[in-house]
Amino acid sequence: MFIKIPLHISGLWYPIITNNPLTTGSIGAGINIALYLTAKLRNTEKCGILLNNEEVLKDHSRAICGKLGVNLSVDEKSPISLGYGFGLSAACLLGLSLSSLLVKNITIEKATWPAHVAEVIYNTGYGDVIAEFYGGLEIRVKPGPPGIGVVEHIYPGRKVDLIVSVLPGREDTPSMLKRIGKETYDLARKLIDELLEKPSVEEFFVKAHVFTSKIFSYDNIDKLLSPYRSKIIGYFRKKQALVLWVENEWLDEIYSYLNKYFLSFKTWIDMYGVRFENTS
Repeated sequence: MFIKIPLHISGLWYPIITNNPLTTGSIGAGINIALYLTAKLRNTEKCGILLNNEEVLKDHSRAICGKLGVNLSVDEKSPISLGYGFGLSAACLLGLSLSSLLVKNITIEKATWPAHVAEVIYNTGYGDVIAEFYGGLEIRVKPGPPGIGVVEHIYPGRKVDLIVSVLPGREDTPSMLKRIGKETYDLARKLIDELLEKPSVEEFFVKAHVFTSKIFSYDNIDKLLSPYRSKIIGYFRKKQALVLWVENEWLDEIYSYLNKYFLSFKTWIDMYGVRFENTS
């Protein structure tokens, strides 16, 4: 059996910090995409995550194994690396934490809790665990992991053709969070409330662009996209993750154009979240 976890790009976030990591997290909104991390349990002799043949998130892994009371070593594969804004640390930790279901008798939701707690403790994410677990275009309305936090979903109504690109550079989540001030977070809260009142894919992209433009530069992106601007329905970035919603008839041409500059993928909204699949 292997575990398949969609990557996730947040477009709106507002951290809520409590004295309990299980009730700490973020409200906000983001999009799960049909690009996946896959995780397979290797052994129960030691604890760790091997991502694309490299050991990663060692402190997180030890915290999760300690919380679960078992050793778990998982082999994980992803088309994108850590640190680019695709919620990959959460996906890695979910792959490890959910592998405990093969050796422990607990509910699926509670198996995710150590992953969320590790993200919070090490300041690497606040809403990606619950977002990736449920999939879709989510609005996070109560912080916490599955079983504690609450998400609502926007129904797209049609296939949403996306292109995602990995922009140059890298910024870790703790560094990014330090740059965001109260005024920007107040804007996030306002935009989240407005999105809940008028939930649509169009509104999400508009509000995600407004919010993230206060945190990340769009100057070079706007210039690059100018030849195709009328063919792009909406776009936003989170760190080095650029997400474009494009007209279907222009999907291949815009993808080829962007792929000359950045690692890019044609994709769509993943509506299903975490899934468990047999290898046979």
